[in-house]
Amino acid sequence: MKLDKQEKILITVAVIIVIIIVIIIFWHQPAPVSQNNSNSSSSTVSQESPTHKSLTEAVPVPSVGQTNVATTDLAIPIATASEAPGINQSQVRAFNISISADQFSPSKVSVYNGDVVHIIFASTDKNYDVYQPDYGWLVTVNKGKSAQVVFTANSSGRFTFYCPSCGGPSKGPIGYIYVN
Repeated sequence: MKLDKQEKILITVAVIIVIIIVIIIFWHQPAPVSQNNSNSSSSTVSQESPTHKSLTEAVPVPSVGQTNVATTDLAIPIATASEAPGINQSQVRAFNISISADQFSPSKVSVYNGDVVHIIFASTDKNYDVYQPDYGWLVTVNKGKSAQVVFTANSSGRFTFYCPSCGGPSKGPIGYIYVN
């Protein structure tokens, strides 16, 4: 089968268009913003570190809309759902945390061991990086934008998250995730 010049050009143009489409699809795929280059993690945090301490007492885990929380600056979930109804007691819990003037507000999140945690960080005044090394997530939150992390809280303790580009945990902002 012999192709004439016009057919060769048409096939070449079609191949180039397909290649461009494939490049565009892969180029514009959003990068994951949670730990270990995935949207969730199943790795277990096992040892204490500067950002992971044992809990000396349980921190209350609030319900959606709860107003009588004894712990100050504790995030109230915006939504909860059973992860696998009838199979386990784990919940999916979602929280909003704003960042402004080098402070997280609220700065504390409390969940149960096994919960899937969604935290949506929103910045109002500048760009921030939010880092939690024990669960392995680092997310950049640009001014006026939000970014989300998702992880499974699979080890009890108090976990520190902070902004490394703001000077690290000694300079702030700093926040805590309590896993009961």
